[in-house]
Amino acid sequence: MTVVPFAVPESVPQKNRNPAQKERLPISAAIITYNESRRIGECLASLSGLVDQIIVLDSGSQDRTREIALAHGAEVHFNKWVGYGPQKRRAEELCKHDWVLSLDADERLSPALAAEIRHAFTTGKPNADAYRLRIVDQLPHEKKPASWAFAYRRIRFYNWRKGRFLDSLVHDDVVMEEGARVGDLEGDVSHVSLESLSAATEKFNRYTDLQAEDLHHRGRCLPRWRILTEFPFAFCKSYFLRRRFLYGLWGVIHSITYAHMRFMRVAKAYESHFLSED
Repeated sequence: MTVVPFAVPESVPQKNRNPAQKERLPISAAIITYNESRRIGECLASLSGLVDQIIVLDSGSQDRTREIALAHGAEVHFNKWVGYGPQKRRAEELCKHDWVLSLDADERLSPALAAEIRHAFTTGKPNADAYRLRIVDQLPHEKKPASWAFAYRRIRFYNWRKGRFLDSLVHDDVVMEEGARVGDLEGDVSHVSLESLSAATEKFNRYTDLQAEDLHHRGRCLPRWRILTEFPFAFCKSYFLRRRFLYGLWGVIHSITYAHMRFMRVAKAYESHFLSED
């Protein structure tokens, strides 16, 4: 692993650095980034005054991601992209505290969740070894998630001595050791996953490349009939099960975008398998 800390440029103002360290909790926030200058600021602002350390592990951003992170008091490091799971494991290893709050650059904590996390430390340390957070979809044109927005739970706040991210190219799930206590927090993490349609297309193209590579490495061959069924089933999953039909035309657009991503995953897996037979 090559980890190189960035120095703070003299031209970058140092803001949002709370000198009252005793008010910050013994938590390390860990965020992996690549060209996230439009979203990283809000993510870091939601952590202001809450955590003692913010680790940003960048994989070679071409924009102002690093400068913005430094301006918010984060420790910025570089590591060549090695896949979602491995990259997040690298970030864990840079954390000085046992308790890690893992966020993506397109996510931000709600004030209610920040208050819950603070309350968990009122007796000195949390009662559980990890907590599942409620992650709620927020579309780019929204100021906050809709009341009907799709939500799911993932372990993102945890003691990394008792659980870590999977070492997987495409899966970024935390797996706790046997017997670990896992609880739930009720506050939301807003997830603005689609910055724009252009950015989403680029992101999905990179992600489906990794998914196809992961399937190939695991020797998994998807049935060919999924080439015909993946798009319509994925569209219905997004439009109906995830309630995107409530968003009007935006719901149609994002459901089609999601279905296309799912289709390309299957198509690229088929392409990889077909070419490997030649």
